[in-house]
Amino acid sequence: MNKFYKENDDNFYLNAILNYRLDQNDEKINLSVMADGFFKASLILIRECIEKDTLNDKDVVIFPMIFCLNHGIELYEKSIIYYLNDILDNKDTYKRGHDIYNLWEDIKKLRNKLDIEELSALGFEENEEYFLEKTKVLEDYLKETTTLNTSTCLVKNKKKLYLKEITSFDFPRYSKNSRGENQFYLKNKNNMFIDLENALTIIENIYSCLKDLSFYYADILEALNERYTEGF
Repeated sequence: MNKFYKENDDNFYLNAILNYRLDQNDEKINLSVMADGFFKASLILIRECIEKDTLNDKDVVIFPMIFCLNHGIELYEKSIIYYLNDILDNKDTYKRGHDIYNLWEDIKKLRNKLDIEELSALGFEENEEYFLEKTKVLEDYLKETTTLNTSTCLVKNKKKLYLKEITSFDFPRYSKNSRGENQFYLKNKNNMFIDLENALTIIENIYSCLKDLSFYYADILEALNERYTEGF
């Protein structure tokens, strides 16, 4: 049997190149490229299910579909945090972990630290009303997903027991969370439906939102670097 990681010598166009679009020296770009791939995978899966509405695999494919959506969100968020930290000249990169709601909250905090006058001088306008409108679908999805996946647990710390709310985003990967509890959809005695056409609209909106934000902050960083270079 042939190796998995090998080139198709017969037809170049039947090759995928793992490192073709990546940059060894720029993790911001790499995160954005990989995020783009996960979003596209999610969209390909959901469109396939909608177009072939008799497909019996919908109830199985929904898990990698949601995983690709959430992981795409996570990678774009981490890329945007990288850009914002570079714009603000922070030494941080991004926080570890997979909590896409907290990562989004970090983005909003960093955004509030931007120098509006400096951005305006570079030709970039920060409009709060437009930002809230642009990110509403993403914000709603993050809140809904967080609510479904947050449970109160008894935690022991330094010989003390206390109640703590814990959110886990591993529900598309495992039927039980890290504490061995059933995921929210298994706790539900009734069928838990996902309207695929509605989900497609939401995924497309979130994809466009995060992609645009990533490009926007990349453009700001480039403009700042050009101004800095011109100053010497």
